[in-house]
Amino acid sequence: MARRQGSDRQPVSSEPAERQEHSADSAKGGQKRSAYVDLVAKLDRIYDLRRNCLLNELYYGHRLHLFSSGAFWLEILIVTGSGASGVSGWIIWTVYPALKVAWGVIAAIATFLAALKPVLRVDARIKRYSVLFSGYRQLSLSMGVVVEDIAEAHTVPPDVEKEVDRLRARYRTLAADDDPKPSTKLVQQLQNEVNRRVPVERLFYPTSADRPHHHTSNGDGLAGEVHGLDVRVDPVEPWPTPEGGQEHD
Repeated sequence: MARRQGSDRQPVSSEPAERQEHSADSAKGGQKRSAYVDLVAKLDRIYDLRRNCLLNELYYGHRLHLFSSGAFWLEILIVTGSGASGVSGWIIWTVYPALKVAWGVIAAIATFLAALKPVLRVDARIKRYSVLFSGYRQLSLSMGVVVEDIAEAHTVPPDVEKEVDRLRARYRTLAADDDPKPSTKLVQQLQNEVNRRVPVERLFYPTSADRPHHHTSNGDGLAGEVHGLDVRVDPVEPWPTPEGGQEHD
């Protein structure tokens, strides 16, 4: 009997097809991982902006409150120590010699402060702090809404991303007029307040078997360990005064 052609052929190996399938799965996994990493990086930048806006709002709110109070008492002292106030004519200053000396000191201090006031530029600083506080407060409230939208959508929708870009541009504009040398102690106190109001462990992040480790604070962005949970940002109170410590110029 004639031998059939090809009867001794070996079965065709399926290894190339398996490799191709594995390569396709790896490519899909790489794309998913890349999309996940990109989303986490985007959320990091958004949350840093949210927390920085709040930090600046608290900082300039505190500075505005401090300088406004100082300007008020400065005016009181200057007016009281001036001869036009009528206080210098009170009989008490002539009855008690010690008080007469005290009045002389008060009048001298008031005269000195009246001459020094234009140099201190208190009114100009109050105006600048008022503008910065108002601007950062608006940004903080807007970024609070952005964080809520992200938590509801479990992603960053295109319209939210455009809003973030607009707010970031406004943030850069305001930052050009920031204090060149802010009080380190005050900033640290207010960072603790930011951590309390917007704790990073309550911010939304996508779930993953490999949880990303958020970066630590570098002085601008405030950070800690991140966990993927929902968040609702509490409303911001104006002009908070931190407990303990003294204010610095």
